[in-house]
Amino acid sequence: MVESLRDLGAAILYSTHYMEEAQRLCSRVAIMDHGKILAIDSVPKLIDAHGGKPIANVVRVDGAKERIEVTDFAQDMTTMLAGAAIAEVRINQPSLESVFLSLTGKELRD
Repeated sequence: MVESLRDLGAAILYSTHYMEEAQRLCSRVAIMDHGKILAIDSVPKLIDAHGGKPIANVVRVDGAKERIEVTDFAQDMTTMLAGAAIAEVRINQPSLESVFLSLTGKELRD
């Protein structure tokens, strides 16, 4: 129902602790902590400003694990994969959750 109203252009004030839900439903978000607004903007702008860089989680064939901040995806992946025996690479994109954690320095809570 919220998505339908949003798609019709209705203004909706939506309060939630679920960042993935807010990221999916909202065009603008205010990040609050203890009743104070820390940041307010569109979801993409909040993520760009406060979400951090994508992180590559690399598992090598020998079991060694590494976390690498991705700044230039093509260049970083080329460098990472050159001559390495890689079993798995997962890229974690910044999200509204990472924005909240960056701004508050706290874990998500109910």
